[in-house]
Amino acid sequence: MQTPHILIVEDELVTRNTLKSIFEAEGYDVFEATDGAEMHQILSEYDINLVIMDINLPGEKRSSVSA
Repeated sequence: MQTPHILIVEDELVTRNTLKSIFEAEGYDVFEATDGAEMHQILSEYDINLVIMDINLPGEKRSSVSA
């Protein structure tokens, strides 16, 4: 079975690192993005199973990242 991939989209480093540590300790492969553009790039390149996202990313409209 393939290890599930999680994408964390969060602009705050401490929050992003905390979430990454928690999920990696549980055996998940974790990808990180700091904004919507990085998120879309990762989603186009990898098979992501779950996205955990800050809904208040600076410079992003909620509708622009929900596609």
